[in-house]
Amino acid sequence: MSNPTGDAKSRAVACNNYGMLLAGKQRHAEAEALYREALGLVSDYADAHNNYGNLCVALGRHEEALEHYKEAIRVSPDAISGPRALAFTHNNLALLLQSLERQAEAVEHYKKALQLYPDYTDAHSNYAFLLSQMGRADEAEAHYRKALGIT
Repeated sequence: MSNPTGDAKSRAVACNNYGMLLAGKQRHAEAEALYREALGLVSDYADAHNNYGNLCVALGRHEEALEHYKEAIRVSPDAISGPRALAFTHNNLALLLQSLERQAEAVEHYKKALQLYPDYTDAHSNYAFLLSQMGRADEAEAHYRKALGIT
């Protein structure tokens, strides 16, 4: 992460967190302004890039979402985020790639998410769904079983 002052970091975190709240309340324009502010304060703030990517997906701005997810991965892990946050971003990117029918790329990002966070239930389930769509039923079943804690 760039070396912003403690006040800038704290404000960026507050902007990101408030942006998530507003995005959840469907107040997208306000959330977007907050994500922009957070990234203006701390340009390599991975969590803000990830959350901005989520907002872009919700708004149908897929290319912009791809850019934010890729930037979040490029700068992670940073001083605010950690391996789980990076796994979440890989999962989010994989979901978007899957929806854009870019299956091979999605597979790679699901694998990265699970490498970072092996017990990530959502990633196992999402990856299993993709594998089943690809006709890889045995692999899909193994990931569904992991998602459900079945050995």
